[in-house]
Amino acid sequence: SMFREGPLVTYGYSDNAWLFTRMTAPAESGVSITIRADVEWLVCRDICIPQYAELVLAVPVANPDEDSVRAVGFAEALADIPQKSPWPAFYDVHSEYFVLTVRTSDFDAAETWFFPHDYGVIDHAADQQMSRDDLGLHITMRRNMSGGDFFGAIAGVLVVRDEDGRRAYEIIAVPTPKEDERG
Repeated sequence: SMFREGPLVTYGYSDNAWLFTRMTAPAESGVSITIRADVEWLVCRDICIPQYAELVLAVPVANPDEDSVRAVGFAEALADIPQKSPWPAFYDVHSEYFVLTVRTSDFDAAETWFFPHDYGVIDHAADQQMSRDDLGLHITMRRNMSGGDFFGAIAGVLVVRDEDGRRAYEIIAVPTPKEDERG
């Protein structure tokens, strides 16, 4: 989730958080296996308070085809994981703006958001503006003016909301080729 507090934006979890790790029970494990974890996290509202717990959980060893209470939650969370984008993406940098172009006509997005993996690309607290033309989908974002120069690939997550719901795509954008390089 995105949390706005004045000019600051932070990202975190609310309600439930599903953390994926594939585990295979040993053949001779019996009816359950015990998982132990040392966990640290921050609980934030007006201030952030560090929390710590040593957790122990007995997990039943089940047939993968059997339904369980956790299986439904994991299936829903798995559907929200960003999928690899099937479309090429490019970016342009202007004095105050960063523009991401995704070459697609596959959907008519009602809303989009781009979240670069690296800090310093955009001002996360500023609104993002979406437009479409023959080249595809354009998202105009205010640059992070304390960031450096842009070159090479910029990776991030593109979230799209359209009539089919909300989906996320892993995007790797490269600088838009100059006119004479488009060939």
